[in-house]
Amino acid sequence: MLTLASILEKRRLSPPLLYGISNLSAVTDLSPDRYLELLFQTPADILQWREKDLSPADSRRLVRRGVSLSKATGKIFLVNSFVEMALEEEADGAHLTSVQDLAAAMNLRDLHQAETFLLGKSTHSALEVEVAQRQGADYVLLGPVSAPLSKESPYTPLGYLGFRELSYAFQVPMFALGGISDSLFAKIAETGAAGAAGITWLSREVEKLREH
Repeated sequence: MLTLASILEKRRLSPPLLYGISNLSAVTDLSPDRYLELLFQTPADILQWREKDLSPADSRRLVRRGVSLSKATGKIFLVNSFVEMALEEEADGAHLTSVQDLAAAMNLRDLHQAETFLLGKSTHSALEVEVAQRQGADYVLLGPVSAPLSKESPYTPLGYLGFRELSYAFQVPMFALGGISDSLFAKIAETGAAGAAGITWLSREVEKLREH
């Protein structure tokens, strides 16, 4: 089983990484296909396709296109929630919500003999990180660090100091999520974390590309 670190080395990527999460609803005047293409032109090293409102047929078609773009650009392409689809279409991995069963996802990965398939998990506390690490998650998103810019969150922000403490306490690769500004990203990079993840900054990068 390859680790996230070994996959990054193969792709010639090194932390701190920019991890972008898609949000098609923020750009309603763009077709899903064009939006997906623009995502791969942003500075993101890792892209998570998180579009749960699309039909199964559209989801599969776009995931297939994302896999093709990933191979062409070297960016890591992950699919939110739909583990079996991600495996069938040979995406780089799948990202699980905090309530999804990591053990079940790992069983699916074993059935497909997909040794390089990454499985990440959303976490919001030290306990959730500890469980994800113990169960063998390849990485975790931890947040919110600050109040999210894209949506309301029921979780109390950890703050930079809280995130830093947890990043030192665990070995699993960790990405900060939630209200990550450019200045905060620089500080997070100093903690040794894998990087920072976000939705709003990725939408802004897409808008910049549209202006040119």
